[in-house]
Amino acid sequence: MNAFKIRAPNIDNICVRDGIFTKCTGKENIVEFKAKIIPAFSDTHTHLSEYGLSLSFPQISGINRRADVADFVNAFIQKTQREFYIFTDFDESEWDKKKWFTREELDKIESDRPVILRRVCGHVALLNSAAIDYFRKKGIETSDSPAYETIPLNILSYFNFKIEDYKDAILKAQKLYLSLGVSSICEFAKSQTVFEAYKSLEQEGKLKLKVFISFYYNNFELMQQAGMKTYEGGEKVHIGALKLFLDGSIGAETAAFNEHYKSGKIAHTFYTQNELASIIKEADAQGIQLAMHAIGTSAIKLALSSIPLNLNIPPRIEHFEFPDHESIKMAGEKSVLISMQPNFVRRWFSMYKSRLSSDVLKRCNPFRTLFDRGLKLSFGSDAMPPGPLYGIKGATNHPLDKERLTEKEALKLYTEAGEHFTGFKTGKLAPGYSADFIALAEFNGSKYPKSLFIDGQKIF
Repeated sequence: MNAFKIRAPNIDNICVRDGIFTKCTGKENIVEFKAKIIPAFSDTHTHLSEYGLSLSFPQISGINRRADVADFVNAFIQKTQREFYIFTDFDESEWDKKKWFTREELDKIESDRPVILRRVCGHVALLNSAAIDYFRKKGIETSDSPAYETIPLNILSYFNFKIEDYKDAILKAQKLYLSLGVSSICEFAKSQTVFEAYKSLEQEGKLKLKVFISFYYNNFELMQQAGMKTYEGGEKVHIGALKLFLDGSIGAETAAFNEHYKSGKIAHTFYTQNELASIIKEADAQGIQLAMHAIGTSAIKLALSSIPLNLNIPPRIEHFEFPDHESIKMAGEKSVLISMQPNFVRRWFSMYKSRLSSDVLKRCNPFRTLFDRGLKLSFGSDAMPPGPLYGIKGATNHPLDKERLTEKEALKLYTEAGEHFTGFKTGKLAPGYSADFIALAEFNGSKYPKSLFIDGQKIF
């Protein structure tokens, strides 16, 4: 359908021509919708390819008794012959006994083949002795279990997944994201193979999503050699940023704060200010945006203190969960782009309470404060879980009343705000914007996408 007029309960004068919203001429066919029409969602921080790949591994999420987790792992190993076992998305904060499995406990389940349990945050992996030996033989040092940061974050790259594996994973996950009303994403690629998988699917016409694909810091040389520059690319795939971890996660107790965790542990940033400032300048000189993972107050302050005022491309800060007043002020002065995940406060605020002091909790995900100050803010999911409507409930029902947003405001951060992060002209029902939109229906008090259009083409 080349040109048509949308008629819906909340709309009566928007037309689509050649995949773009346009002014109506009066000659278009009318397409009637009984549901409310809104822009399609933009998820500005996700891991779609890795999420799709994880679907081929046994997932521990949803099991709430520690003993049941052990039984599940044991039963899977007994009935399945594999060279190694990766179990994904465990979350001990939901268990009856909130204690990680030791190496010795995992050895009792399986002693000959590697067994790896990766926490839902991706920053911790529990290993049996065979897994520790496996990584040591590959020259990847780990003294014991649990393993923090390097191994869990790169776990999938240590095993021999091919481009076809990633293509299959992307298509599986894409089907889910489309069903959730998402039309554009900011994706993070841990290897060149992931990027090649996306480009191959784009060439084959199988990629429906619009993808701003960023690379992890170990791929910086690759980006330089290929002459990649942020926001350049084809119709479906744009070159994204260079991702750098400044700290870890709350669940792993590796997010960096000046204060101790309740356990007594204190976590520090992964870079000094001089090191980070040098990386930022080098990337910007190459036309590459930097996306800095910073959750804890110290990591956020490090990011902002290291950013000069004269950059060509405004840098991104991912998560930005616990900024102090000084950091919020600096973020506005330096015009950084901030991608936050409202699903985190909905899902894990009780876990945060168990690990952090009451003074730190007061700074938790200050959506209202940042929104009212006009900061360049958007919402993503981190694929935990990958659902914008789930995240919007997190923003509108923030455990801290003063930081709650209205549904309209939260919706804006999951739609309109995405344009400045992805480089795709989406997120508005206005002339000149891509005709990416959802018919949003409601059933038993819950909203869901009844249909999705991307570039004016009906997806479902």
